[in-house]
Amino acid sequence: MQPVYSSLKAFMDILLGTYTPYTYVDNGVTIIASGFAGVDWPYIVRAVAFLLVLYSVFRLVGGLFCK
Repeated sequence: MQPVYSSLKAFMDILLGTYTPYTYVDNGVTIIASGFAGVDWPYIVRAVAFLLVLYSVFRLVGGLFCK
């Protein structure tokens, strides 16, 4: 049986893709960009959009069952 973490990580990779911070090469060394420059913004936007959809679905289901 696989650990829960590995299957949850695999599910998140399928759902949102892999998180890859932006890097640059300086003198042959790969360096992760610091601060906001290194953030993988498309990944963050996908995560926020998924949470918004999940919130909307729960609001819709809750509204249907409350009436």
